[in-house]
Amino acid sequence: MRDQDRKDRFIELRRQAQALLKSLPEKDAAFRHFLDLIHEIESSQKELESKIQELSSRDQEYTDLYELAPCGYLTLDSKDLITRINSFGEHLLQADRKQLKHMAFRHFVAPEDQEAYDQALKLAANVKTGLSRDLKLFRNNGSPLWVEADIRADRDRSENVTQFRLVLLDRSEKLKAEEKTRALQSRLQQAGKAESLSRMAGAIAHHFNNQLSTVLGNLELAVCSLPEGTLVLENLVQAMRAALRASEMSTMMQTYLGQTKLEPKALDLSETCRRELPGLKDSLPREISLETELSFPGPVVQANWGQLQQVLTYLLNNAREAIDGPGTIFLSTRTISAAKIPASHLAPLDWKPDSDYYAYLEVRDTGRGMTREVIDKCFDPFFSTKRNGRGLGLAVVLGIIKASNGAISLESDPEQGSSLQVFLPIVPDETPGQRETAEESKEFPGQGAVLLVEDQDSVRKIVKNMLEHLGFEVLAAREGSEAIEIFRNNTEAVACVLTDLSMPGMDGWETLEALRKIDPGIPAILASGYDQTRVMAGNHEELPQGFLAKPYQLSELKSTLARILQEKTS
Repeated sequence: MRDQDRKDRFIELRRQAQALLKSLPEKDAAFRHFLDLIHEIESSQKELESKIQELSSRDQEYTDLYELAPCGYLTLDSKDLITRINSFGEHLLQADRKQLKHMAFRHFVAPEDQEAYDQALKLAANVKTGLSRDLKLFRNNGSPLWVEADIRADRDRSENVTQFRLVLLDRSEKLKAEEKTRALQSRLQQAGKAESLSRMAGAIAHHFNNQLSTVLGNLELAVCSLPEGTLVLENLVQAMRAALRASEMSTMMQTYLGQTKLEPKALDLSETCRRELPGLKDSLPREISLETELSFPGPVVQANWGQLQQVLTYLLNNAREAIDGPGTIFLSTRTISAAKIPASHLAPLDWKPDSDYYAYLEVRDTGRGMTREVIDKCFDPFFSTKRNGRGLGLAVVLGIIKASNGAISLESDPEQGSSLQVFLPIVPDETPGQRETAEESKEFPGQGAVLLVEDQDSVRKIVKNMLEHLGFEVLAAREGSEAIEIFRNNTEAVACVLTDLSMPGMDGWETLEALRKIDPGIPAILASGYDQTRVMAGNHEELPQGFLAKPYQLSELKSTLARILQEKTS
């Protein structure tokens, strides 16, 4: 009998007793008996009502806990049919109770996990404790869901399974967090590899440039000594061009590593693009059109004109090569908020915005697009999907952008085209400068002696020949201490010092400092296979008047010497 039925029964008995009392005399023994009975009934009724209220309260608490729990509660019969489910369970499965009533739970289990689920039910039926399984589900709307399922079996007195109780915990956010952690670890590993590769590649480029100095110097002197129109001269010119291309590759590699940084100035990004448009359009096939949307005035960035020109050229080339047949390339510039910069496929990996707004340059194409695997590798040096590609274009762009404290992002899908987006820091309150123009160095006769300090025999020999070709007397030294001794004995004759940076014993900085103690006014040129920015970084007591990046040509050596000696004279 239910509690409410008992309560109704007590009320009915009390009514009957009160009716009977009215028919009996007050002093009758039966009257007193019935009076006691009434009191007992009233007392029992109050006790019963209190218990009913307590049970009702507990039942409500249980119902609230069941319904409002932050996990899915399900009850399944012995045949896996859903008989009860709470609100969160409905939310997880994206279905209401009417839909789920008597639906098999395995209907939601992903095909690859159904065998594991069936085995879990069998195990739960044979053990008296619960067990947990990670399952992939598909909601009623088809979207995936990863859960941790706690499964327990209920039994009757004969130990037969009557039902299963499931508790479902949503693990989707946990998996996302784990995926982010794995991605971060991968990025840190890649950053570590990149740093190691950067050091190694920088050292290789340095030694490579030293060897190229010898090759280019000898070729250039040989070309200068031969009459025009000879076959030998033509062959040497071709060899010299190949050596210059090899030097260019080395420079591109250093640019990718962020070890090449030319003097920047404030430039209007849109105006820079406008000035380059005629040349960019001429480089495109007739079936490919170039459409632009350049803000006016454009955002002002701190950059080197030549490097910004390289960025535009490589991005346009990349877009052009992605289009098979007719297509369109879109070039646009504007200012963008840091909040709108995408986090995915952004390079460098460790870049984070430190300003509210950035200059935005986008090159978008209607080409064949890229897969996820290609996107992950496209900024790697020497990676290319083209048969004859060198794979350095985007790598160099990344190096230039990295050196400018910016970032680049790539968005693409197969057959949907690609979008390369460059983000550069904005320079506030700056007036854009004009494009640099190279000035031809004035002719000058080489006079006096040059103190040449170079530890590599082949490089020292060819530079000596180049200096003598320019009309200078050359005092050559293999290392710093020898150079100091030569300079002490020829202080008046030496017009300039040309010293290598990396040498055993005393390096170029130490040699220059020692020479300046003898003659504080002696002009000097520092030469290195590393980039000027990297070489000049740090605090140095003595600074050279000029710098030559190896390999350098005769014309560069000549113009640098002319400028320095002219400054000394004036």
